[in-house]
Amino acid sequence: MASHESHRLSLVRPSDALAAQGRGRVSTPIEEALRALKGNPDVAHHTIGRYAMAFANSPLRVTALIAAGADSLVFRLDDGNILHITARMLAPSYGTRFFDLPMIERGEIEQPDGIKVFYFIQPEALTPVSERAWRDFKRSIGAQGWLMADSGQHQLGFYADEIKLLDPFAVQRIPD
Repeated sequence: MASHESHRLSLVRPSDALAAQGRGRVSTPIEEALRALKGNPDVAHHTIGRYAMAFANSPLRVTALIAAGADSLVFRLDDGNILHITARMLAPSYGTRFFDLPMIERGEIEQPDGIKVFYFIQPEALTPVSERAWRDFKRSIGAQGWLMADSGQHQLGFYADEIKLLDPFAVQRIPD
């Protein structure tokens, strides 16, 4: 089963993979996983150091970085749920709109300088969706006054027998 497919960056070093044989997935503390990304050109537009400081001493453990998008870094947690970390503020409606994948948890972590790092956790959704499902989704939300500002099949997944939006920043209200 694939989920939240985008482009994949592995957090697992070869020695970790060997040590994990027979023990399931290797997990890494989120702070360590973030620090390991420092200097990676694929995530240069994210404030990795700030994210790592925000998640210092966090109990969250990740098994993979599964997407490095324009707005968020997306990790698979060791419990199978999906963690998004972003510098963008989360609107109160995100995760509750009729087309959104629900958010299990959401929050913000304020840094000593007052700048906040935002995060949310979602259940895993089955991806990718078909091109037809993507077109039907766009048509359905369009009829309700929404449009996909960051369009693509990778923004959607199957959850509870419905097509849901994975990235809440990818849809906006159609301007009047």
